[in-house]
Amino acid sequence: MTDAIPDVIMEAGEKMAGIKEIAERCNVSNTTVSRVLNGDASLSVSDDVRNAVVECAREIGYKTPRQRKQSRKTRIAFLSAEIDRPGFEAVVLAKLRKVALPLNVEMEYFSLESRDISGMIILGEFSPEEISFYSRYTKNIILINNLGSDYLYDSIMMDYSNSEKQVLSFFKGLGLERIGYFGGYLERSGTVIGRHRSAMFRKLLEEDGLFNEEFFKISGMDEESGYRDVMESRTVPSAIFFGDPEYARGGMRALKERGEHPVTVCYDNFGEGRDCGCDYSMVIFTDTVWSTAIRMLIERINLERDQCFCIYCPAKLENNAEEGESK
Repeated sequence: MTDAIPDVIMEAGEKMAGIKEIAERCNVSNTTVSRVLNGDASLSVSDDVRNAVVECAREIGYKTPRQRKQSRKTRIAFLSAEIDRPGFEAVVLAKLRKVALPLNVEMEYFSLESRDISGMIILGEFSPEEISFYSRYTKNIILINNLGSDYLYDSIMMDYSNSEKQVLSFFKGLGLERIGYFGGYLERSGTVIGRHRSAMFRKLLEEDGLFNEEFFKISGMDEESGYRDVMESRTVPSAIFFGDPEYARGGMRALKERGEHPVTVCYDNFGEGRDCGCDYSMVIFTDTVWSTAIRMLIERINLERDQCFCIYCPAKLENNAEEGESK
């Protein structure tokens, strides 16, 4: 049986064979071929020779070690705390894979068996000790909604409070004052999801003298709760801020049955609620957030930047009647 040849030896052999073939075809030295293909600006050769070498390399499919490295997919792992309803991780990973594809990046879930990853996207609150543990797998980490790293890593912080302010400003800009909030809570891992957004919107309504107890409904974070709350409401406001896509689906079904047509906005954490029936979605994590995170990681992976950045990002109000997904 023939012994296996190490990849590094095979690559070196392929490199020399390719350079030699190009040199013979173009009637130049091996050194000239190598310097041309590696972009050596100090090399003094005519444009004809330079173009001939490049064209010959293209014809035989030869790539320099640097080009081969650049053509390989970068592997980045994704890890998240339990910050939303079960199953949201799959939604996020699907979006990450979509925006990563044109960047030649391969996204995967992080596991303790992860190997050869070049970077990590970590979403949610993790302790410094936990982040230090994950840094054993890669030093290229970007934190989403976590500033507890003393700027050891890049981070993107979502301005959640800005989302409620945008919705209220939007309703007021339309001249609407009978404004309601319909939503629910979901307890997960000791955290009550939905409490902050409802409390913030109530506070803003109270500050503007627009709060009406009759238009403020809190129950479960599911479709049937949304349907029941809207159907049982004595009156319907002229504008409704729904606290969650699943709840909104039920609420919109009830509005249709009642024949009511208020202006509706859905709080949409990860941009999966465009089909809930609401007129608008207040998307927290747009595709731009994820593509920015990946690009920032690529900069660190490629040693293009050694200073850590922290970016604050507002939510985005999107018209669900328009085609396309969040950008």
